[in-house]
Amino acid sequence: MNIKYNQLCIRNAEKKDCEQLAVWWNDGTVMAHAGFPNGLGTSAAEIEKQIADDSDETRRRLIIEYGMRMHNFFGKLVRTGLVCGILMTAVPMTSMAAIGPGFKTGTYIATITAESVNINKTKDGEDVLTTAKAGSVFEVLEDLGNGWMKIRVNDTEGYLPVSGNAEVEEAEAGEIEQVQKEAIESSNSYKRQQLVSYALQFVGGPYRYGGSDPHTGTDCSGFTRYVYQHGLGISLSRSSGSQASQGTAISASQMQPGDLLFYGSGKSINHVAMYIGDGKIVHASTEATGIKVSNWNYKNPVKIVSVLG
Repeated sequence: MNIKYNQLCIRNAEKKDCEQLAVWWNDGTVMAHAGFPNGLGTSAAEIEKQIADDSDETRRRLIIEYGMRMHNFFGKLVRTGLVCGILMTAVPMTSMAAIGPGFKTGTYIATITAESVNINKTKDGEDVLTTAKAGSVFEVLEDLGNGWMKIRVNDTEGYLPVSGNAEVEEAEAGEIEQVQKEAIESSNSYKRQQLVSYALQFVGGPYRYGGSDPHTGTDCSGFTRYVYQHGLGISLSRSSGSQASQGTAISASQMQPGDLLFYGSGKSINHVAMYIGDGKIVHASTEATGIKVSNWNYKNPVKIVSVLG
């Protein structure tokens, strides 16, 4: 784009503009008008990459000039307080829906635009909580300034470097609720609860040695295998001994609903059960009792395994 009318010129941002744009977008005095009192925390190199990725089919960053050098023009606008409307055209799309101070949780979402981006456990640390792919959507909890935002990640919180990585916008009606629902359903704790609920429906069902269907009769490993496969789509080996080698070995103090407990003598394993919380397990026990709930330590388990992580 390159539109000229008298002394006014509206054109696409170019490589030559990057240094000046970085100065403006990192200046809290300027960016406070767009909701970023601490600036964006970006660099000329990052801006250059963003401009290079622009296209007519997606988006363009625009520069407005008026009969004078761009720097002087915007400096005048900043001093008069008119910069807000102009900068909303010139700033990158990641900040067009800037939250700013005092925003309400549950009103903004961040959509990942980069191919992938690391979401950190803390703002200042380097420990990665998870890596988000393009198109992933998160609820924004807080604008931290300097290009960082606190977001909801499943059932916890993470820290997202927004500049060049995500587009933040005000959520439409019902959009936050959908994002929250998807976050809950993808969380580990939700999967564990679903698995337990699925397993408990078979309590009272018959035990059958060599069986693999709790509707018609199943043994211990057939039961856990069926529950994992049909409850979460996770495949387990057929025997209790083989299932004990799947997942990660944990201690009793680390047990969570959905973890598997293995019983036997010494290193020999002959029985498997699933932990359901509150010190209880569900398992296909014997022909006399069928599928039942028991205390987890009715016998001392020889191994406890977390398949879900």
